[in-house]
Amino acid sequence: MWLLTLWRGSGHAQWEALWTGWFLSAVDEALEKGKKTADISDIFSRDFLSINSGKYTKEQTFKHLIQTFDICSDVFEKNVRTLKVKFKI
Repeated sequence: MWLLTLWRGSGHAQWEALWTGWFLSAVDEALEKGKKTADISDIFSRDFLSINSGKYTKEQTFKHLIQTFDICSDVFEKNVRTLKVKFKI
């Protein structure tokens, strides 16, 4: 629950719950496979729509959530940006 609380502020609790679920699922999958990293790109790969209050873009999602991470590397190759981040604990 602390992660859900940390990511509040988008205006939609369901999006915050979805981001939290995707994040925890990716971390769980990485741990099960013995990996030291988790792919959390699903969180940042789409816009989120709401009937009542429009759209929360992937750019807004990035700006909202990136403050909870330290950027370890930022690589741009073949029109694809790849960030390696470390969760701030």
